[in-house]
Amino acid sequence: MSVHDCTTAQELTAEYLRSILHYDQETGIFTWKVRTARRVKAGDVAGCSDGDGYRLIKVQSRLYKAHRLAWLYIHGSWPKDQIDHINRIRTDNRIANLREVSNKQNLQNTGKYSHDTQECPGTSKIPSGEPRSSITERVSTSAFSRA
Repeated sequence: MSVHDCTTAQELTAEYLRSILHYDQETGIFTWKVRTARRVKAGDVAGCSDGDGYRLIKVQSRLYKAHRLAWLYIHGSWPKDQIDHINRIRTDNRIANLREVSNKQNLQNTGKYSHDTQECPGTSKIPSGEPRSSITERVSTSAFSRA
C-alpha cells in the first residue's frame, strides 16, 4: 500500500481527521477517538513505523505519514510542500518540531551519512591519517574538433 500526500478529489479533511483521532501536541502522538477496525480500539496509539523510521497512520484505507497528519490537524490544511523534522528525529512528530519547507531546505537539514566519516566535507584521509583534498575539473571532449 502506498503513502498518499492527498492531492485527490476525495481529500482527507482536518474536520474528519479531528473527529476520529486525537493529536497530543506535546508528545506528537495520535490516539484513536473511535473504533475503526476490529483490532483498533478507542484510546489506542494510532499507526505503525515504516522501514524508514516514519510513523504511518491508516485512515479511510489510505496510509499517511503522521507528521503530515499533524500539520493538517493543527493548521487545518495540507502542507504545500514538505514537512521537516527540525531535530532530524523522524518519530518526533510534536508540532513544535515540524516546519514546512521546500525540498532544497529539507535536504539542508540532513545529517552526515553513516558511511561518511569525514570531519570536513570534500576531504579524505590518507593512510597516515592526514586529511587530503583534491579538486578535479571535468572537460568535455566533444568541444574539441578532431583533425
